[in-house]
Amino acid sequence: LFARVGIPHCSKCGEPVQRQTVQQIVDAISSLPAGSRITLLAPKVRRKKGEHKEIFEDSRKAGFVRIRVNGEIHLLDEMADLYLNKNKWHYVELVIDRLSIRPETEDSRVAESVETALREGEGVLQVIMDNQVNPDTPHALVFSEQFACVKCGISLPEIEPRTFSFNSPHGACTQCTGLGYKLEVGSGTHGQLSTFSAIRVADYLEPYHPYWFEEPVPPENIDEMARVAAHTSIPIATGERLVTKYEFSQVLEKQAAQIIQLDVGQCGGITEAKKIASIAEAHYAMIAPHMYCGPIAAASAIQIDTCSPNFLIQEANQGPLHKIIFKEPLVFEKGYIIPPTGPGLGIEFDEDVLKAHLIE
Repeated sequence: LFARVGIPHCSKCGEPVQRQTVQQIVDAISSLPAGSRITLLAPKVRRKKGEHKEIFEDSRKAGFVRIRVNGEIHLLDEMADLYLNKNKWHYVELVIDRLSIRPETEDSRVAESVETALREGEGVLQVIMDNQVNPDTPHALVFSEQFACVKCGISLPEIEPRTFSFNSPHGACTQCTGLGYKLEVGSGTHGQLSTFSAIRVADYLEPYHPYWFEEPVPPENIDEMARVAAHTSIPIATGERLVTKYEFSQVLEKQAAQIIQLDVGQCGGITEAKKIASIAEAHYAMIAPHMYCGPIAAASAIQIDTCSPNFLIQEANQGPLHKIIFKEPLVFEKGYIIPPTGPGLGIEFDEDVLKAHLIE
């Protein structure tokens, strides 16, 4: 609904965000501080998996010389030697032109480059500042024929449903892509507080907006946990010590927790874990699977995560053995787990590693 009928507004000045014309984009680029060296890019791939060989080949045949892949500029003639992991997300931008902003810079050249970039980037143009003449000027600017604030220079990609989805990083924070560089703190006491103490601790923690308050009181006393939940705005998390779907149901029915930390290794496997996740979804609760049973349970939990719309975050641990026990290890990258794409759980043991670690 927001994507289809909503009216975008600038986050800085509050004015409606409008589409930009080629001339407006040219004027904005020409008004950058004198002496600025810039690179004009046409986005071709934004966070998509694949090898993208056809983009490299088509761009080379079209006469372009350079392309930027995951933040690094390469010559297109050398792209045959560059291998992109088809199971990882990539960013690819075509280098359209490099300019120096001077009084004598011809608007016709800027306009020609802008038109080319918009055509190749399907209406989107990215400008990278190769030097910072003015520290107040952003390092990267995005211009769009779709939506942009001419007053503040803030541009937006076309609004899509995934822009508002908590399960998609497409509309996430540009600094951390939703998770990774910014730290969220979750407080956990593992049931060591009394109800009185837990309520007081929650009151002190609320101004800091912690991600959750895990097991503020012993989890077997659901009524007391519900009492704590009723006294705080901090989401209550529990579940790693629960086993059956009936126990989880009681927690949810009594509104004792908003985040369910089921453990696929002890709650009955994938089938039962999915049932628990669905029960949580029906109560508008999130799941944040607990993990301590090892890499097989981790691979199983990842399967639950990928098919649960109420998935929030996955606990993860990976020791040295975990990295070599599979032929292709589970991939952890900048705060993300990359789900394996193989059959079954997506993993396969390395038999030689297993034999080397057998205990008799």
